[in-house]
Amino acid sequence: MILRTLEPVLKAGFDDVVVVIGAHANEMKKLLVNYPVHIVDNQLWERGQSTSLSAGVRFIKNTSDRVCLLLGDQPFLQAETLDALIRESDLHPDQIIVPYYNEKRGNPIIVPSKFYDLLLELAQGDMGGKKLLQTVGYHILNVNDAGIIRDIDTVEELKQYE
Repeated sequence: MILRTLEPVLKAGFDDVVVVIGAHANEMKKLLVNYPVHIVDNQLWERGQSTSLSAGVRFIKNTSDRVCLLLGDQPFLQAETLDALIRESDLHPDQIIVPYYNEKRGNPIIVPSKFYDLLLELAQGDMGGKKLLQTVGYHILNVNDAGIIRDIDTVEELKQYE
C-alpha cells in the first residue's frame, strides 16, 4: 500500500519526501530502503495519527517553508494532483491548500510554515490537520481526482477499487 501511495509522490515536484513510520517499523524500513525518502520513526504511533503528523512536521520544521500532509493509505492519488497542489500553494503561499473532489474535502493538504506551531499544538489523538483547518480556514483547489477522498483500510477495499 505504501509503495503505491509513494509512487505518485515521487513523481510530483516535491523537494524532499518524508515517510513517518510506526507500526511494523522494521518491515517498513526494509521496504523503503531503496527509495529517495527520509524515514522518521514515530515511537508514539499507538497514541494516534496526530503523533505521526507531529513527528513529520518536527522533522521538517526548520528546513521547509511548507509541508504536504499526505496519508499513507491513499494509493489512488495522481501525481498531477500533487503538482497542482504545489502550483496552487505557489500562488497562495500564506494559505493552507485543500483539494476538493465533487464538493468533498480530501487529502493531502499543503500547510505553510507559519502554521507549523499551531498545527503541533492542535495535534492530538487522530486529530490535527482537520482541527487546524477548522481554526484558520483554507483555500480550496477543485481537482478531478477521486484518489483524494479514497483512503484504503483493508485489502478488500483495495481490490474493490482496482
